[in-house]
Amino acid sequence: MIDPVIGANATYMSELAKHYKAILQKKMGSTGKDLFDCVITGGVLYSSFKVMGEGIIVARFNYQAAFIFERLPENLIDPRVIMATTTCWLLENDMDRKQQNLASPKMDVEAYSNDDSTSLSDLEITIEFSEPILMKQAQGDNGDISYQGKTWNIEPYVIHTAESTRVLSGAS
Repeated sequence: MIDPVIGANATYMSELAKHYKAILQKKMGSTGKDLFDCVITGGVLYSSFKVMGEGIIVARFNYQAAFIFERLPENLIDPRVIMATTTCWLLENDMDRKQQNLASPKMDVEAYSNDDSTSLSDLEITIEFSEPILMKQAQGDNGDISYQGKTWNIEPYVIHTAESTRVLSGAS
């Protein structure tokens, strides 16, 4: 199962952060990225063993990611651009949200003016994510994890899916 979004060592949080940084760079130049930070604010590890062909899902990590934007000048970037980007990214890249019963993103916005009457916004977006922890059997004893007498590594794997089917009938 190679997730086209998160790849081998990335997370949903890090991938969404790349999109936010790109918007800030486009709208505000190189200083835009200095107004942004993201952190994991909590998490729960759930055992979720499932054999998936070339590998296994051993667990799911559910966590809260906080994306923090400070002093966004509204004349350069409308906070709604960030909000719409969040929604669109989730719709395109985190399609299991409904199946995982994840809450909608929470947004806290504080709008204010500074000394020169520039309208600024502080925005914090908190998103719950649920990511599988994927393991693939290592070659020989080169794995980092010992499980059921074998060694495993944390890495993506391919799930082969049928591209066509044919129904055979034994009826005469």
